[in-house]
Amino acid sequence: MTEQRIRAGLREVADSVPARPGAFTVPARRGRRWLVPALAAAACALVLFGVFAWPTPRGTTAPGGAGATLPREFPGHSFLAGYLDSSPTGPAVAFYQQSYGHEDFPFAQARVVGAYADTYRRLDIPAQAMVRLSPDGTRVAVGDPDGGSGVTLIDLATAHERTWRVSSQAKTFPRAWSPDGRYVAVSVEPRSWQPGTLVGPVWLLDTGTGTSAILTEGSAPDSSGSADPTMVAFAPDGGHVAVQADRKLMVVGLDGRGARELPLPDGRTLAGPEAWSPDGRLLALGEAAPTAATTSAERNLRDLVFLDATGSGAPLPGPVTVGTLPPAGFAPPVLGWRDADTFLAVVTDGTASDTGERSYWGFQGRTRAQIVEVDLAGGPPRVLANFVTDPDGDLTSRDIQLATALVPAMGGRAGGGQDMGWWPAGIIFGVAGCLAVPVGLAALVGWALVRGRRRRAR
Repeated sequence: MTEQRIRAGLREVADSVPARPGAFTVPARRGRRWLVPALAAAACALVLFGVFAWPTPRGTTAPGGAGATLPREFPGHSFLAGYLDSSPTGPAVAFYQQSYGHEDFPFAQARVVGAYADTYRRLDIPAQAMVRLSPDGTRVAVGDPDGGSGVTLIDLATAHERTWRVSSQAKTFPRAWSPDGRYVAVSVEPRSWQPGTLVGPVWLLDTGTGTSAILTEGSAPDSSGSADPTMVAFAPDGGHVAVQADRKLMVVGLDGRGARELPLPDGRTLAGPEAWSPDGRLLALGEAAPTAATTSAERNLRDLVFLDATGSGAPLPGPVTVGTLPPAGFAPPVLGWRDADTFLAVVTDGTASDTGERSYWGFQGRTRAQIVEVDLAGGPPRVLANFVTDPDGDLTSRDIQLATALVPAMGGRAGGGQDMGWWPAGIIFGVAGCLAVPVGLAALVGWALVRGRRRRAR
């Protein structure tokens, strides 16, 4: 009886307590606060994924899986061109540099061109650095224009870099590779950085051991304080080097000894590091760098002449008309040899009067740089490749090189920039940043609309 009274009393007390209606109902779930940042993060991730997964089309392989090919059309300047270290191209058939804009503020790009696929990659190097492509196209030697006295070798298959020190503190400029790819001739300069004004001593760098030794002293200044630029070309046997300094052309051994002098015609200079014919009998000579006193009428910008490199007095081919050439001291006209009687050269499709400035900066203006094949026996040069031009004259192509060991069997392909690689990181994040804002706003608006509909549906 007592227990029943206690229960009844507790019930009366509980019933007497005022209670708010719905106080004990289960509250509705609040909106997901994580949804907005999650949607924004997803939008950014989607944009980044889309950009990273949006490289230019993969390059086509050489026809029939055959040997190296040269593009018939080299692509122009592009801020979207990718760097070598992001996607290495492997062996290169060519190297070239382009500048866009005013010559005092150029947007310079140094590029390697794939030998076995239509690939193009930028090198992340200083604009003033001199580069030489190895004969087999697997490496480039990059000088130090800032005075660090090093030469950096870059493997084009892995983007791996290795730097060798040359001489003392001075600027370094690779000039030529030996045919076997072991040695690099390097100019060491205290001040200059333009090819046509390199007058300092030439050193020989052994890329296998990293050791270097002086090959020849530089050109001495004359009474006016100026000096002739030095020029270097390896013999096809790799055991001798033709060195031009002080208006003298000498053939020396790799140790700098056993020198013999060759006659050098007035106004002529070695036509670049590939001036020596593959049979060792000829040295090609181009026009020397112009002086302040040189007039346009006095400059021979169309012909190359040849010198007997053996000293045997054998018959020589006559002057060969190639096309409008750059001064050999600034832009070597001979790029390589098909055989002992056929060579490749760089020219312009313009004339001497409309080419514009043709100096260290290369072919400027509205003319088109071309690679042509020339037969010593005569006949018109055959155009193998063109470099794009710019209607406003703001695009400059310069420092055009070929992998000389690939030239004899080199074929052709359409070119035009099939594979420019991954976009540079700055472009990727810039585009992603620009796209992330509208995509994020769109996601936020969509979330707000969905939330409003849910509220109205309750």
